[in-house]
Amino acid sequence: MSLVKMYKLFLHWLVKLVGLSPRKFQVFAFAGDYSVYLPDLVFFGDSVSDRTESSPAFQAECMAKALRKLGVDKCTVVGLSYGGIVSFKMAELYPELVEYLVVSGSVTAVTQSFGDAGLERLGVSNWGELLLPDFGRGS
Repeated sequence: MSLVKMYKLFLHWLVKLVGLSPRKFQVFAFAGDYSVYLPDLVFFGDSVSDRTESSPAFQAECMAKALRKLGVDKCTVVGLSYGGIVSFKMAELYPELVEYLVVSGSVTAVTQSFGDAGLERLGVSNWGELLLPDFGRGS
């Protein structure tokens, strides 16, 4: 078992130990002036797919398709942590859709040399293994 998998198991146990659990809620603060959508990224929360891909490009594609199905032509995308990485990719791939971008607690990109060395030291093959939950993917 890799160090990352052991760490994830420990964090999962710790979160349960302190009494944290998932909660769903309604957002009303902006509802009078804006249409607000709070989607789960695929493999987060209750969102699943029969595809195993979980790259930022895949996540951005899913978000763009969902927004278009909802009739959204232009939007402000807000991303936190890994969602910020997906937000940057979404703005890159769909500039006609993303009018404004708000990102917090995230990096824009990881260089290939840093990425490969970091992944090797952590015992994972890609950043998704490190940053994404593995619940629901059978990993």
